[in-house]
Amino acid sequence: MALAKFAAGKFLSPASPVQSPEVIIPDAVASLAEAESRIWPLEVGLVFGQVQGAEDLEFSQQNKLKAHINQLWLERVPTSEIITVAGGLVGSMRGTAHA
Repeated sequence: MALAKFAAGKFLSPASPVQSPEVIIPDAVASLAEAESRIWPLEVGLVFGQVQGAEDLEFSQQNKLKAHINQLWLERVPTSEIITVAGGLVGSMRGTAHA
């Protein structure tokens, strides 16, 4: 019985606060974590490939554009209209990138 009380006392009242170990993340891993990597549906990739200048955008802007394309696709907007809207977005994104 004394052993059970000793064990219970050990778990109920910690003698010293528990410190979490320091985690060191290499720079290469940190840069990968910062980049938004997403897996897009096939349809988004096909429409994205038809938008002129989309590949020239920065990676983060490409993800934003793909998110817009995906949203329009989910709303059942015709493909030709999605391409037109995405083309306008590419123009706007280029304007903000060069401004």
